[in-house]
Parts: sequence; C-alpha cells; structure tokens
Amino acid sequence: MLWTESLTTGVRKIDELHREFFDRLHSLMEDDLCSRGSPEESLDLVEICAMAFFDEEQRLHEAYEYPRAESHKIQHDGYLNAFRRVKGKLISEGLTLANVLAFNRCAVECIKRHILEHDRDFAEYCKMQADL
Repeated sequence: MLWTESLTTGVRKIDELHREFFDRLHSLMEDDLCSRGSPEESLDLVEICAMAFFDEEQRLHEAYEYPRAESHKIQHDGYLNAFRRVKGKLISEGLTLANVLAFNRCAVECIKRHILEHDRDFAEYCKMQADL
C-alpha cells in the first residue's frame, strides 16, 4: 500500500505522519512479511507503528483542543482491534491467500477511510484554528 497525493489533508504535520506511516507499512509488508516464514514479528512491528502513529495524532488533537478528539480515539481503537483480529488469523492460520487479502482489505479500508473522513475533518479544524 503506497501513499498517494489524493490522501493529502493539507496540514503539513498530519501529512508527514501519514506518509511516514505508509512508508513504514509498505516496507514492512514488502520486505519483512513476504520474506519470512512466520508473519508474527512483522505484524508486531506494523501494530507498534500504528500505535505510535495514533499516539502522535492524538497528541496533535490535544494541542489543538480538537472537540472530536474522543470520537477520533474511538476510531483508532476500532482500527487497532480490527487489525488485531486479522493479525491473529494470519499468525494462527498462516499466510494463506484469503488471510493476506483480508489483511490488505483491513489495512486499506481502515487507513484510507480514516484519512479521507476523520483526519480531513481534523485538518479542516486545524486550518480554522491557525494558518498552517
């Protein structure tokens, strides 16, 4: 999964976080997951990266006193839970085509929907608060 400019929010710090997350995710998926017999270590790294990304985004929410920060955090928690379910299947059942497709679908759906809806809303709020 690669970053595309269509995912840009218009707020530099948010877009930097997103690009970094996509780069790390792509690298882990291409280099690590595909080259190892067991996906567990790579999936753990993806989860750690996602948690760090969400933590940084939530710090931005606090800094800007974002009024929808709590609902945004609930979205983050939901994405992590969905990822953990798919991760569990990949670890217990292996890298079957169905499991890899489920992982990709989860990642694309969660991340892109989150950016296109929730993060863009936060970006609009930031733009109203300051000239970023």
